[in-house]
Amino acid sequence: PPGQVEKPKVSGVTLDAMTVSWEEPEEDGGTPITGYWLERKETTGKRWTRVTRDPIRPMGMGESFTVSGLIEGSQYLFRVCALNATGPGPYSALTDPIFARDPISPPSPPTPKISDWTKSSVDLHWIPPLKDGGSKIIGYWVESKEEGTEAWVKAKETEIRGTRLVIAGLKTGGKYKFRVTAFNTAGNGEPGEVPEALEVNDRT
Repeated sequence: PPGQVEKPKVSGVTLDAMTVSWEEPEEDGGTPITGYWLERKETTGKRWTRVTRDPIRPMGMGESFTVSGLIEGSQYLFRVCALNATGPGPYSALTDPIFARDPISPPSPPTPKISDWTKSSVDLHWIPPLKDGGSKIIGYWVESKEEGTEAWVKAKETEIRGTRLVIAGLKTGGKYKFRVTAFNTAGNGEPGEVPEALEVNDRT
């Protein structure tokens, strides 16, 4: 049988439908993949149900299928397996649980400001976005950019849950810009930038 399909992605969520996408498995098991079973389950339910009567035909360019007839407000999981002439392969990892509800959008920009600094660090605070896009804000990304360089650099590799961060390890005398991006389940919003660049030095 074919190898395992990698964890599918869910997009295009509405109150009664969503689109599940996946890539064909790396291993076809020696014979061509003839189709896929896509199954769904409510997070509160016990049973997996196939979303089609017959296997979904492979497109060969990245697969996707729009599942309709979902119940508004219910939370769904999906899994996929590939089939070939010898039978089905193992099921993929489950998709992240997702609610059937009207589309959400990323949040609007936060409003950051510098409240304090030293010769190598900056204390940044921000006001949360005015609009959360219809879905709770999960966290923030904070980035800095030194004048004369092109790249924005993440201050922290993981998201920040609060609305304050001390950014350390900055170059004394360097001029920096700072920006903060909020994200929710729909993705990253537009960044909010501190209006002026700051020269990093001891406060006088």
